[in-house]
Amino acid sequence: KMWASWCPICLAGLAEIDDLSAEKNRGFEVITIVSPGHKGEKSPADFIEWYKGLEYKNIKVLLDENGDIIDRVHVRGYPFNLFLDSDLNVKKTVPGHLGAEQIRVFAEK
Repeated sequence: KMWASWCPICLAGLAEIDDLSAEKNRGFEVITIVSPGHKGEKSPADFIEWYKGLEYKNIKVLLDENGDIIDRVHVRGYPFNLFLDSDLNVKKTVPGHLGAEQIRVFAEK
C-alpha cells in the first residue's frame, strides 16, 4: 500500500493495515510505501518524526525518497496498492482504499 501522511483515507485505513500486518501465517508480506518529498509529502526527516508519534507498530514503512516507485507504477493519487511477486515484479496495481479482506483476496490470486 502506498500512502501519504496528508491523505485522510490513507490514515483511516492504517489501523486495519496494522492489524493485518500483525497476523501470523498470512502467506504474504504487508509493506507500505511512502514517498517523502514527493506529491505533497513531508521531507524524509519530518515524515519519520511524524510517524514515530503514531501508535501503529506492526506496519513496515519503506521510504521511496527518490520517487522511483511512484514513477515506475504511475501513482496518480493515494491510497494506491501494489501486489508484487516474490521477485518484486509488479503483478497488479489497484488505486484506492482496500480493506484487509480485499488485500487477502488480491494477494492470494
